[in-house]
Amino acid sequence: MTDALQSMQVRLRSMLGNGTTVGRWTANQFIAILSAAPANAMVLSRDISQKLTQPYDFLEGGVRQSLSFHVGAGILDHRSGADAAKFRNGLEKLSSALGGA
Repeated sequence: MTDALQSMQVRLRSMLGNGTTVGRWTANQFIAILSAAPANAMVLSRDISQKLTQPYDFLEGGVRQSLSFHVGAGILDHRSGADAAKFRNGLEKLSSALGGA
C-alpha cells in the first residue's frame, strides 16, 4: 500500500507540474498548493480526482497486483500573504471533512 500511495503522489505531481507544491498531509491525504483562480482549481481538482482513481499496478511477492483508491478533493481559497494560521486551520477543517485522520 505504501508503494501505491507513493505512486499516487508521483502521479499527482506529474499532472500538476514541477512548479506546484505537492506533499503528504496525513497518512492517506495529499495536499497540492496551486496558483489558480478558485473556479479553475475546482475544474482541475475534478479532473485530477478522476485520473487518480485509475488502478495502480505493482508487484507483491512476485505477483502482479492492482489497487484503486477512492479519491476525494476539496478547494481552499487563500490569498498570498494572508494569515498563515487561518490557512492551516482551513486545511485542518478540509482534511476532517474529507475523512482525514
